Amino acid sequence: MGRPTARGSKHKPKDVVEICTSATTVEYLRASLEQLEQAVVDATDSKSWQAMASLKYRALETRQRLDEELAKAALPDESMTDEELLGIIVQAVGQFSVQQIERLEDAIAFRRGRPVVRLVETG
Repeated sequence: MGRPTARGSKHKPKDVVEICTSATTVEYLRASLEQLEQAVVDATDSKSWQAMASLKYRALETRQRLDEELAKAALPDESMTDEELLGIIVQAVGQFSVQQIERLEDAIAFRRGRPVVRLVETG
């Protein structure tokens, strides 16, 4: 990220070091994005248009990387415990429609060896 602070920046070098050593990737990217957005404002205020354009581009890249990391963090993976996976499943089921819940119930019943019989009304 170049220099850790700029004149007039609200972040002190100690803050930057703390963020670098103790943050997760998502936290680090969020802090970086905040700093870049503040630097864009500072560059705009000082009418440094080339710096502003460069900083906006870096902020955009950081935003895209943050979005990727957030999406990756929300996906299940092999390192998750059964409880973590179950939590994701429970959240997903909570958003299902009635028809989707019925399909899930049918799949569970089939998995348990029970016959799946669904009565359908005809018009």
